[in-house]
Amino acid sequence: MGVATPVQTDVVLVHWPEDEGRRQALVAQGAPCLLLVAPDCDPPVLEGNLEDWIRVPADERDLYARIRRLHDLAAPLADAPTVDEEDLFHHGGRWIGLPASEAALARVLLANFGKLVGRQQLEAKLLTGGEGSRVIDSQVHRLRHRIAPLGFTVTAVRGRGYVLETSPQGE
Repeated sequence: MGVATPVQTDVVLVHWPEDEGRRQALVAQGAPCLLLVAPDCDPPVLEGNLEDWIRVPADERDLYARIRRLHDLAAPLADAPTVDEEDLFHHGGRWIGLPASEAALARVLLANFGKLVGRQQLEAKLLTGGEGSRVIDSQVHRLRHRIAPLGFTVTAVRGRGYVLETSPQGE
């Protein structure tokens, strides 16, 4: 068995505990990082799924295996959907144009991807006036159809709000 091949990655190697400040900045950015723990230190408490540690000196194969794992965890996040300033919904190298009101709705939902967004929050963002409920329902209906080809759906939670998420396989 040969030596593991280095991987191209955006995983940041951080010496711990001496680079704790840098670590905190990377955690705040959501960057994947591998903490290189000094031999005489206790291992750190990890601050999320995009962090791992290894004691140094480390076997090269173990080091690359941990880097690969972090890279694989971070890869789906690197291609997260976005709505740009031109109201284009982007994902996976594809895009679809949205009307301004649907783009505003999509931005709120994307900022809370996978989480419930209350109707009041959406109404406030869209400034719907007194027709809030019907306007939101109509906008969500149209947005749902526009983003479906890119693999996303907006699920209604009756009486509470909406959740933007990836479409189940096969739909």
